[in-house]
Amino acid sequence: MEERINLIKEKLTGNYKEDVEYLTTLYNAQYRVLEDTTATIEAITTVLKEITDVQENNEKVEEEVVKEEEKEETPNEENVEVPANEQVPQENNEIDALIDELTNNLENESDEEALKSIEKIIPKIESISKSEDENTIYCSFTNDFEKMIFENIFGKDKQIKATPYANDVVYIMYSDLLLKKKKRKAAMDALDRAIYWNFLNREAREKKIDLYYSRQEIVKCLETIKKLQMISYTAQDIADCYNKYAFVFNSLKDTKSAYALYRLSYSYYQNEEVLKIINDIEEKTGTVTEEEKEALSSEIDRAYNGLENINFGSLVNELPSEY
Repeated sequence: MEERINLIKEKLTGNYKEDVEYLTTLYNAQYRVLEDTTATIEAITTVLKEITDVQENNEKVEEEVVKEEEKEETPNEENVEVPANEQVPQENNEIDALIDELTNNLENESDEEALKSIEKIIPKIESISKSEDENTIYCSFTNDFEKMIFENIFGKDKQIKATPYANDVVYIMYSDLLLKKKKRKAAMDALDRAIYWNFLNREAREKKIDLYYSRQEIVKCLETIKKLQMISYTAQDIADCYNKYAFVFNSLKDTKSAYALYRLSYSYYQNEEVLKIINDIEEKTGTVTEEEKEALSSEIDRAYNGLENINFGSLVNELPSEY
């Protein structure tokens, strides 16, 4: 891994914009190959995180310098009139107050009050979508790499702007509160809205998987795992997807497929809990030779590729028409 990272770093220029473009191009190339992809993608993400951390730190330093300069230049007068275009929008102040209220209600485990707070917040953060046009969309991505993957899947036809608030996180909290009231349909709708605002939000998709599984909607559960896999780019996240597949097949008493998928997961990320599950299956089914392990691994083709009604193309259908 370190050797891959060093090779990637050799072509960095020190210009953040240029380096992100270089890493994007490299990522796009790796995204389309089948062999030895995961380790390289993980190296790319590691380098991207490093340069992004440096960039963010530099921007914070610059902001502090600007603030100090503005303090020195600002007249020492009270009630200085601020131009209208520099004032903080009143609606943002209201949202900030409501988020503080929501936080307090959640900390005090006042679910009913928290639900009231969040239902006041949602119409306000949704109003940002009214600013979208045919050339612009708003997203709640948490980092540049999420934006990069989004553009890789859906192209760069539109300018992506950040929402002022983490809309996806608000909807996940809303879903959790609705589930406590046994409103599963509304909770699922809230998770879909979280994904609308941040297509790369893993937590929302994982909660959808849990909901589908709890309702024994196995096909939809597997479809959602496959969509989660498509946005996974670290070895650990990819391994986690195979764990989820394996869990479902194991619950269906398809031990061979589950075993093969757990082994595939462990090949991506060495998780001790997964290794324990593999060993437990081997103990229950008797001694497994290397030849038998290889034969069992062929079950992946049936367990994974043979699933009917699962189509990568359906991923695009999650986006509203304006995307």
